[in-house]
Amino acid sequence: MNLYLFPQMNRFHTSFRLHEDKELFPLTDVMEFNFLEMPKLINDWKQEKLDPWNDLLARWMLLLGIVDHRSGKVYEGIYKELKDIAMNDETLKNAFQGWGILSASRDEMLEYEAILKIILDEEEAKIEADL
Repeated sequence: MNLYLFPQMNRFHTSFRLHEDKELFPLTDVMEFNFLEMPKLINDWKQEKLDPWNDLLARWMLLLGIVDHRSGKVYEGIYKELKDIAMNDETLKNAFQGWGILSASRDEMLEYEAILKIILDEEEAKIEADL
């Protein structure tokens, strides 16, 4: 069974727009269909054809592809590379932190909320002291 949606194309990202069949003018410039093929993305990453350090789409797609739920596989190499990139990318760093919060157990979440409350209370006390 072929896992690829568009086996004739080597790219993991393809986009299509609607146009008139004979004269090929676009129906609209607001509608576009984007297909992101995770098997191609992972294959390109394994073959070192991707540059997530400089390709924003590849970076975020790899983040989504770290865990393959169908096979139960976790790509540790992707995780490590993205963690390294996150040292210089504040948005990616925040995504990893949010991911950690979302995957926390109930006890971890309660501990996180308690620490956050302490931090917020300290910041509020500083603000009040400055007034």
